[in-house]
Amino acid sequence: MNEKVIAITIEKILKRIWIPLDFKKLVLLFSLLTPLLVNGQCLLDIYSAGISADSIGYDLDKVAEIASTVGTGVRFGRVIFCPRKSLEIIPTLRLRWVKFSDTKKQSNLSGIEESQLLFSTGAEVRKYYKNKWEWVGDMELRQDIAFMYNSTARIVSSKKFLNLKTMAGIRRYVYNKDRHDFTAKLKLGPLIPIGALGDAGIGIIWGLSGEYLFKIGKKSTLLFDLYWDHYSQEYKNLPVSRSELGMMANLLFRF
Repeated sequence: MNEKVIAITIEKILKRIWIPLDFKKLVLLFSLLTPLLVNGQCLLDIYSAGISADSIGYDLDKVAEIASTVGTGVRFGRVIFCPRKSLEIIPTLRLRWVKFSDTKKQSNLSGIEESQLLFSTGAEVRKYYKNKWEWVGDMELRQDIAFMYNSTARIVSSKKFLNLKTMAGIRRYVYNKDRHDFTAKLKLGPLIPIGALGDAGIGIIWGLSGEYLFKIGKKSTLLFDLYWDHYSQEYKNLPVSRSELGMMANLLFRF
């Protein structure tokens, strides 16, 4: 199906449900990204779908610490494989929901709870180097929407944060035999705020992850991804650090 037709179809669906306008733009970017990155020498029939369990914690420079319960998420994407160039391009679209509470019970946050809706779309590029090593580049637009609740579960405020995450790193095959693959990945890069330069500064993000792939058959693979990301960024001159820990299960399949 033509990529523009897919994008228009997704846009019509999103207009019928409540999703922020900024995220609709991210969805369209995701839909149109693929044909700009590849040519006829690449395989385009590999797709992925998965679910995740996520936990996020914030440290607001000793003002407060907030931590989430285990959140849930979904992820959709495709894998574009270019064997002649030893290249993989992995566009993804992701949605997560987590709920927070103030673990220090600070007076200015007393009785307040927060939930966050996290949207992201982007692409990871992997270039095989040698001896089971790969270079990795990752660019992602991330829209965070925070909802603040009072003790009666009523929304008292909401805020939006849009960041561009750009990372580079390495990936190595630790174990590879028959149907089993184990890989480890390390990435580092800047976190650039969009539309909030007066409030948020450029931050740093780095992440570690380990993947296990099990080949079910010729056209399907099961992937488990355990990841940990750490963010450091200033918001209104207040240093903020955030850690994210999660596990994702993905099914990769070919049509």
